[in-house]
Amino acid sequence: TDTVERNHKPLLEISRARRFESGLPLFYLGDCVMAAAHIINRLSSSVVNYRTPYEIMYNKMPNYSELRTLGCLVMAYNPTRVKDKFNARGVACIFVGYSATPKGYKVEELQTNGRFVTRDTIFYEEIFPYNTKDYDKVINPGPISFPLKLKI
Repeated sequence: TDTVERNHKPLLEISRARRFESGLPLFYLGDCVMAAAHIINRLSSSVVNYRTPYEIMYNKMPNYSELRTLGCLVMAYNPTRVKDKFNARGVACIFVGYSATPKGYKVEELQTNGRFVTRDTIFYEEIFPYNTKDYDKVINPGPISFPLKLKI
């Protein structure tokens, strides 16, 4: 039992840190643990000659550029939109984890709490909708400022 507890400690510490950083409610603890396992499987270990479990299983190095911040704001392509050029093409979501089978990200819509897997996303990793200080930014974004100045 001591070995099991020693192996579970990093998993729980990473998932707890992810949850506290993003301000996610306790309801998302399972998603935090799954994301922590995804991260741990991509970390090297001295037990297996500094290789990663991912590398041993798939015989290739993991792609670290696909790692994202759990609980951050995501604008995802709206899979239920009506094909009208004036309807919103994106929907505000939170990032809840990595998909096990298809290559993509698991996201949850903020309005409907519906979950889906998508690859068409824009991540805002500095904004956490469940964090109280960032909640107002998501609900009331205020005026949009454009970096380009147009000459008329």
